Amino acid sequence: MSRGLDFNFHNLIGVHVESQDPKMNDFYLQEFRNAVGRMELLTSEVRLRWDRRATFERIPAGYQFHTHKMLARWAYRISFNQGCVEIHAMGNEVAIPMVHHMLVHPAMRYLSSFSDVLMLHGSAVVKNGRSLIFTGKGGTGKTTTSSLLLQYGGPEWRLHADDYLFLGPKFQTMGYLTRSHLYLDILRWIPELKKVLTPWERLKLEFFGRLRSLSGDGLKWPIRLSIDRLWPNHNWAATAELSAVLLLRRAGIEETSLTPIEFDGEFIEEILEMNFTEARHFCALLERAVETGLPEDWLLDWRRREKRLLQENLSSVPIYCLNLPLTSDVDQIGLELVDHLTQLLERGDESS
Repeated sequence: MSRGLDFNFHNLIGVHVESQDPKMNDFYLQEFRNAVGRMELLTSEVRLRWDRRATFERIPAGYQFHTHKMLARWAYRISFNQGCVEIHAMGNEVAIPMVHHMLVHPAMRYLSSFSDVLMLHGSAVVKNGRSLIFTGKGGTGKTTTSSLLLQYGGPEWRLHADDYLFLGPKFQTMGYLTRSHLYLDILRWIPELKKVLTPWERLKLEFFGRLRSLSGDGLKWPIRLSIDRLWPNHNWAATAELSAVLLLRRAGIEETSLTPIEFDGEFIEEILEMNFTEARHFCALLERAVETGLPEDWLLDWRRREKRLLQENLSSVPIYCLNLPLTSDVDQIGLELVDHLTQLLERGDESS
């Protein structure tokens, strides 16, 4: 694949997309708009070839068929070579973001681990060159927490990552900024975001929210918005020095609480389990794929690499548990959060 779209992430890993489908090309130009760049010198890359395919066309030999949430339907073939993952997928329009989420994105994470860089599931913000990572299980409020800081903290707070970020050695964090994935409940926390949404986007957000509620959280469809629209007064931070990791939990408390927790085996296993829960579809699809070129113990080795990277890169970083109260007073929560985390960063500056 010689022509197509090239994306370069910190000269660490590249993504090449080749497709005649305008919808696929537009998706990646929007999703990876901050990473458009040449990738000739990169040693790790994910290469995606995508073809639009009618739902009931015959599946070619060597491909596996997959359907997700009833609507997304595609066939795929995937192969792993040294430093490269090649994906060929064909499907309907609804499958475009699913192929990204289930194949391209975790393939990037798999390759990054060979370069001693961990793609950690979480959001992150930066202030004065120091980053804070918010991580935890799905639904604990990673996007909400970073959004509250941007809303109440002023322009000196900068978005670093919305869903994943690169964690490197020597306390270095590297942003992986895609479009923000918004669900209906974000408007309860940040009602001002309604102003940047079009009437059609608000209608979709309401519809997807009701669908999620009726399905018991089984059907989750976000709308995607760029940082330029969501936070026009905030620049994004490409790199930073890690100041602290905050594990998010929700509790029936009246005030925001921030408590230190031990960096131990239990914490590592919780983060590993969270990270690999995010990769569950990827692992299942690879188990079904034909001739991937992966060794039999690939998953165990991948997990071992990420565990080692957690131990090496977080063992001397402050770890906290952050509980946000279940209350309707969003202004109080936002101001408390900014105050707590500003003090945390100031303590870090004094000790460094």
